[in-house]
Amino acid sequence: MNKTFYIFILFLFSASAFAQKVTEKELIGTWNLTAFETNGMTINYKTYDIILSPEMKKKYGDKAEAFQKKGSDELKKNKPKAQELFFEDGTKVFFRKEGEEPLSWHYLLFEKEGVQYLKMNGGDFKITRDGKAIVLAGKENNGNQITMTYEKAT
Repeated sequence: MNKTFYIFILFLFSASAFAQKVTEKELIGTWNLTAFETNGMTINYKTYDIILSPEMKKKYGDKAEAFQKKGSDELKKNKPKAQELFFEDGTKVFFRKEGEEPLSWHYLLFEKEGVQYLKMNGGDFKITRDGKAIVLAGKENNGNQITMTYEKAT
């Protein structure tokens, strides 16, 4: 029985070591959007590619590949600057998008039932770390599920 107990404790400690929390101090600075996913479509702002989920490819058949190629070609041609978030020390975040006035919101980093969230602009976004990136998952104001991946600007 003692052996089982120690294996269980070892498992708990190793699992918690991998679940790294995002700290407020780490958030301070500029974060560039590198990927945006919604409705079975991902826009990769590093490679300027549109990637469709297998479900979307199945749903739209032959038209899916043409849409994906045309969208990717358009992105590569125009190379749009992705949005960015700038977190100030404290509770303020600025949402900046090229050609538009920055929006200013208050934010709150909190944990609920072992899951970390970032509250901003009236929504709660699950926040996780993916290597050096942060991933925000939640719902847009229209109710669509979105996932946004940001990397810290250097």
